[in-house]
Amino acid sequence: MVQYTDRMYDPRRIETALAANLREWRARRGWSQSELATRAGLSKGMLVQVERAQTNPSIQTLCKLANALGIALLKLVEDTDEPVVRRVTAADVAWLWRGRSKASAAGLVAGVEAPVPVELWEWRIGARDRYDAIAHPAGTREFVYVLEGEMNQVINGKAVKLGPGMVATLRPTDEVRHQLEVFADASSVEYQFAGVVPGEYIVISGTDLNNDGFICDEAEACGAYPVENSPETIVVDGAVTGIDFLVAYRTGVPTTAGSTATSKDVRPELRRRRIMR
Repeated sequence: MVQYTDRMYDPRRIETALAANLREWRARRGWSQSELATRAGLSKGMLVQVERAQTNPSIQTLCKLANALGIALLKLVEDTDEPVVRRVTAADVAWLWRGRSKASAAGLVAGVEAPVPVELWEWRIGARDRYDAIAHPAGTREFVYVLEGEMNQVINGKAVKLGPGMVATLRPTDEVRHQLEVFADASSVEYQFAGVVPGEYIVISGTDLNNDGFICDEAEACGAYPVENSPETIVVDGAVTGIDFLVAYRTGVPTTAGSTATSKDVRPELRRRRIMR
């Protein structure tokens, strides 16, 4: 277990390494700042600040950049070339997050890029503190091993309580990875997602008329590619076009007072999709 002190938590060291590595990897890809910002779903202004070491970006921002570049996060924050054998001390850990509690911190201890990115993190969450993570790229597996204390791991609305010596293996499924909000005043709408990492996806569209954080409720519009009743997986490994489909309103059939029956031809899993806030 790696211990940390305020002296080891040096944002300037990380910011300087990040700025240099980000410029290098963007140049390797042959991308402009605008193109990388679009692929990562960030503003160009934010990217410029990161490349100039003028800001301490969040873990979410770092993950978006690493995913867009297709590299392990460690490649963005390490400040030395990787030797054949590397010994990691407490002073080498890249501490990338600190919570509201002084006891809360997250450090990227080590990682490799090929054949697939693998990262080892140390997380410390103080009492009554929390960390809300963004969705991982498709196919990601996460292992959480608790050394001391107790914690609640929540994914897709399900909470698992963990104690010392317990391991949780996580395979995120069905989470919202990319979302667009549009205001339609015509019979058709054009849409485009940026910063989509390679993987398998389904595309769903709907309205949230009652503003409850879910689309595809009764009396709300719902649709999926190619059709609502039979959505198909789309494999993304580059630019994908021609994902056109219909969106229509669904209404329940009144049965008895105070109750409705849903349309039987609608797949239950297409109902009440949670949206990101």
